[in-house]
Amino acid sequence: MRTYSYKGYDRVGSVRSGHIEALSAKSARETLADQNIFVAKLVESQSQHGRFPQYLRCMFYRELAALLRSGMPLVPALGMLLKTPELQAVFVILSGVRDQVREGHGFARALDSMTTGMKSFETSAIDVAERTGTLAAVLDQLATVIESHQQLRERVQRAMIYPILILTLGIVVAFVMLGVLLPRMQQITGDFLAMPALTRFMLAVSRGLFPWGFVWLCLGAIVVILLIRKVLREPSRRIQFETFVLRLPGHRAYRYLLASRFAHTLSILTKAGVPLVEGVALAGRATGSGWCEERAEAASHAVRHGQNLEDAVRGIPPLAEILSGWVAVGEAGGDLAGMLDHAATRCDRQFDHHLSRFLTLLEPTLLLLIGGFVLLITLAVLLPVFSLTDAVLR
Repeated sequence: MRTYSYKGYDRVGSVRSGHIEALSAKSARETLADQNIFVAKLVESQSQHGRFPQYLRCMFYRELAALLRSGMPLVPALGMLLKTPELQAVFVILSGVRDQVREGHGFARALDSMTTGMKSFETSAIDVAERTGTLAAVLDQLATVIESHQQLRERVQRAMIYPILILTLGIVVAFVMLGVLLPRMQQITGDFLAMPALTRFMLAVSRGLFPWGFVWLCLGAIVVILLIRKVLREPSRRIQFETFVLRLPGHRAYRYLLASRFAHTLSILTKAGVPLVEGVALAGRATGSGWCEERAEAASHAVRHGQNLEDAVRGIPPLAEILSGWVAVGEAGGDLAGMLDHAATRCDRQFDHHLSRFLTLLEPTLLLLIGGFVLLITLAVLLPVFSLTDAVLR
């Protein structure tokens, strides 16, 4: 049986669409014809691919793990999840996965073939867990890691809302004062008095920005951002940029973020039974850092040739200082996955600490800079007024 998506018309001409299971496309058309539906478009689910968002993937992993733990086989469990209202947005993906599993393909391979954006470490962990009979436990762990990544992203986004609002307000105030108040003040004073140096400077800035200077400035910023993104697509350039970032003040927050992702991923892969040779390389990719990925590949080759994991991790500069001690304790105590979990939790806390400290400094700094700029513009407006008042009183 295969799942098909259809779109057609009933006998009164109303549009009908939905999904149907049948042995073949011909059988699906015949079944729909018996229901008085004329099929205009019929597409097999397996031929369609789509994006599987992280929050839906997390929900899917959790619910599938619960069904598998209850003793339900994989195919019926997937069929039951197709009826979940929250997962209807990815119905085509899940139905294609179920059809492939029903035909004898592996669950990991089916999921990877039907989705875009899945991380390689997820596919590897699911593949090994499926072969070792630990699929439910690994799906729960994957959901936990995805949730932690989502929460981290949301914390950063929430934390940046206030600074962005302050910056936006400052830009609006500067736009009004430079574009409206200063030119208006110049019209009022005319040639009655000589402008103070600060006012002349601000007027020059206003003429440079308005009416087209501001537009060109925005376009230039967009072009620079696009060029940077294009350059960073090159692995060598990206690695150079990351090494530069890791030398900047406050770089420890970024190091803790990379270490947390690496430790979480390697812990899951280790529990799933993935060999360390593969696990180290996959965990390096999961960090999202080109530099970590390159060094993790080298560390993976070192482990393959007999080097212990502690020394291999010391060869990954962003992680060496933070994780090598935890790895050494885990190897010595025979509980590497447990130590990696503890290390990831500690790294998460340290990242939160450094992020909070950075934002604590960023917010007053932005306020001071914007307040100082507004003060300069205010003085540029008021100084000629004071001079004009003095001239009139005399």
